[in-house]
Amino acid sequence: MKTPAFDKAHQAFQRGTSCHQDGQLDEALHWYRKTLEVQPENALVLRNLGLIFQTQGKLDEAVSTFQKALSIKPDFAEGHYNLGNALKEQGKLDEALFSFQKAVSTEPDFAEAHSNLGNALKEQGKLDEAVSSYQRAVSIKPDFADAHYNLGNTQLEQGRLDEAVSSFQKTVSIQPDSADAHYNLANALIARGVVRCDKLMCRLSMGSKDEIQP
Repeated sequence: MKTPAFDKAHQAFQRGTSCHQDGQLDEALHWYRKTLEVQPENALVLRNLGLIFQTQGKLDEAVSTFQKALSIKPDFAEGHYNLGNALKEQGKLDEALFSFQKAVSTEPDFAEAHSNLGNALKEQGKLDEAVSSYQRAVSIKPDFADAHYNLGNTQLEQGRLDEAVSSFQKTVSIQPDSADAHYNLANALIARGVVRCDKLMCRLSMGSKDEIQP
């Protein structure tokens, strides 16, 4: 049964959400806090509060607010994801990695969490694992341009040129105006061409040597 207090909290939350979407962060903070006066254990409101702190660059407050939300709702996949993003922004890669892993274990089809897990793994130099995470992200969300792009960059770094070309081609098919994707596609094509040329020259060279041997 709804009570006057519930209605008050609901109205405050709606106003907070509206202000948040409009970029009126101070107003949104005010209304979210009004909601928490009535519903102090509302994990969604706490998460939204944390997002505002993160946008404002108040990372310590964002992290502690996300952690409070998760203490109330441990299976809150988006909360783990948001915490991971804030921790990564703080440079705490191991902790961020753990949060992204919690997000995808809680919600296996969370494409953005798989992609950001890939980003964290890539920063740690774990390229094979990063590739697997990006591939999982694009299998869930085939039009996820950022994940295709990051997959291509990782494959390029690994020297997997054919796969990198394919990933960048997929990126530009989704985002034709992405200058970075076009640039990296060109680099991958050039690198692939050089490698193929080197292999061809090597084969020709070996063939020549065979021909002049007595």
